[in-house]
Order: sequence, then structure tokens, then C-alpha cells
Amino acid sequence: RPPRSAGVNAYVGARVTAAELADPAITDELVAGKVTVVVDAPTAIAAAPQLARLAAAGVEIANGGWGHSKGFRWERAHNDVAKAGDLIGRHCGVRVVDFAPSRRFDAFDQMWSRRRRERLVRPDTVIRSGRVPTRVQAAKVYLVDGRRNDPDQLRRTLLQFESRLHKQGLVAAPLA
Repeated sequence: RPPRSAGVNAYVGARVTAAELADPAITDELVAGKVTVVVDAPTAIAAAPQLARLAAAGVEIANGGWGHSKGFRWERAHNDVAKAGDLIGRHCGVRVVDFAPSRRFDAFDQMWSRRRRERLVRPDTVIRSGRVPTRVQAAKVYLVDGRRNDPDQLRRTLLQFESRLHKQGLVAAPLA
């Protein structure tokens, strides 16, 4: 949950692909918009240089999980939280402090997140391409999901969402 002192902040993250991270227009918008970048382990491997540059520019990088894993739920949680968090940290050069999976989390995720001191992030609203909500609120968590978009669609969605925030007197803040 966002802190009580959130004020006019709306907490924003963007789940991105390696192709989107390769686009300078997208990375510039992520830096300017103070948006947390949520990546899974395969994306972190494919876009390691871009993630390192974003982290050096002060962009928060969040753990999006291992990707698609099968097996027992405790093993899935270990892979999503611990293994993916370590891998993402190695590739971007900073410690990952947020875990924002694309699925519902369970008690095993909670256990591993607590053990690793990673916050579990459950967005209040997931924003898909071109579907920016008409009303946004302070102290809410918004996650822009760009995985099924081309980079230009994600960029337009980020710009529309930022405009909507400003119209309602809100400021985007990273998840941390």
C-alpha cells in the first residue's frame, strides 16, 4: 500500500519488453516520467545494457518474475522472487526492491519476498495500450503493460497517461 504521505503522487510502473527497451524514445520517456521499469528475467538478459543505463540514470528497476515457470508453487515463487531478482540485479547493477509479478501472488511469494526484503506490488489498475483510464487518483498504483504492444504504442500510452495525471493535478512517482 502506498504511504499515507503520498500527497499528489500516483505510483507508476511499466512492464516492458527488450524491444521496447531498445527504443531510445521509450527509455527517454521512462526516465523523464519517473516510471519504474518492471522486467522479467528473459527481458533482463536480452536488454542488459539498456537496463544498466536506465539504472545509472536513476530509474528504478523492479522484478517482474522469472517468466513462465511450471512446477510446484513454492518452486515457482523461489524462481520468480529470488532467482529472477538476483539475475536482474546482476544485469542492471542495482538491488531490486520491488516484486511485481504479472500473476496473482500467493503465500509462497510473500514468504520469499519477505526473506529477500522485496516489496510485493499489486497494482490498483493495469493499463493496456490505448486504454488510459479517464480518472486517476493519488496514492494509487498504476502499471502500464507494454508487453503486447509495439514500442510506439507504449510510448503513446505513457504520454497519454502522463497527460492525464497532470490534468488532474497529480505527479508520477516510482514504485519505491
